[in-house]
Amino acid sequence: LLASSYAGNKEGTTVLSELARELAEQNEKVILIGTGAGQHEGAPGFVLSDDMKEYALKDVLQQKCTVKEAMSYSEELKVHCIQFSPESTDADFSYSVDDVRRVLSDCLGYGDIVLVDGTVLIQSHYAQIWHEAVDASIALCRQDDADFFKVDKMLNDLQKSDTYFAGCILFGF
Repeated sequence: LLASSYAGNKEGTTVLSELARELAEQNEKVILIGTGAGQHEGAPGFVLSDDMKEYALKDVLQQKCTVKEAMSYSEELKVHCIQFSPESTDADFSYSVDDVRRVLSDCLGYGDIVLVDGTVLIQSHYAQIWHEAVDASIALCRQDDADFFKVDKMLNDLQKSDTYFAGCILFGF
């Protein structure tokens, strides 16, 4: 499930973290991609132990490590996380929809549900690649960012694609 927003914001990360926590409480094995410790103040995260090497999503996409090596367990959320490295940008490397599908497929070997935080992860032309690779998407709309025309365009784009559009989460209204 890819969470999209035309305006990346920390509240989107918090919404997805809480969704992951709730699913974990329902005995689902959840992998949360694109969020991690220290990314957004106030967003739940995880702490790496001293003996763990820190890998990010970029490393998995480039096959420098496996999904298992990149996963870290969040005691707080009770889910596994693959963090997005904020210092890496899409310009640093390129990847295809097949690369993303490979990563998502590998994730399903370790979890029942994969949540992708597109609000912090995808700020470029790679958004379409992620959208094509996932099974479903949701839109996150916050009142402060509610530019009617931008939200309408985002929702129309999501509904027109072949990916199942599960709906919109409104918050702050």
